[in-house]
Amino acid sequence: TWLSHSLRRTCRCAHWSRWSQEHQVGNRPIALDGFPLIGSGGMAGLWLLTGTYRDGVHLSPLLAQEMADRILGEPGSVDLDRFTPLRKPLQEWTRDRIVNDTVEHWIGIGYEQDWQIPVDWHQWIETDLRPATERGVEDIDPEFTPPAELVFLSRMDPEALKLLREYYARTREVW
Repeated sequence: TWLSHSLRRTCRCAHWSRWSQEHQVGNRPIALDGFPLIGSGGMAGLWLLTGTYRDGVHLSPLLAQEMADRILGEPGSVDLDRFTPLRKPLQEWTRDRIVNDTVEHWIGIGYEQDWQIPVDWHQWIETDLRPATERGVEDIDPEFTPPAELVFLSRMDPEALKLLREYYARTREVW
């Protein structure tokens, strides 16, 4: 994993295998607009609580109580209506900011992986990535822009790109 690679590179520890005995990884569920799906799923008895991405572990006590309250017909103490599963995609940032974040994350991966490229190529690569990323988000949808993580994924995975296109097209039909 990236973390173990970074630790090894940083520490240069001769006894690495004794120092790190276990690695744990898990899924980080994310909805296609980057925001959680919390609430009634539109069918009797169907409730959803997913898509919390990085925040699920530390928010789970609060969200579990809120979900239980709603299932029992109680109002709950936190307004989670924005995250209803039956919604138009949410977008927190402008398209321009999402493109900038995507390019920044992409360049960051190079530094994290200790890339070895000629002097000054970093700026050339970043300069070329921006218009390519702008075309990529336009190719996903002319109006909606997914979060940077999903823009990045869609550039690497044709199935993810197809899924995002279909999601936004279907959303446009419904909303």
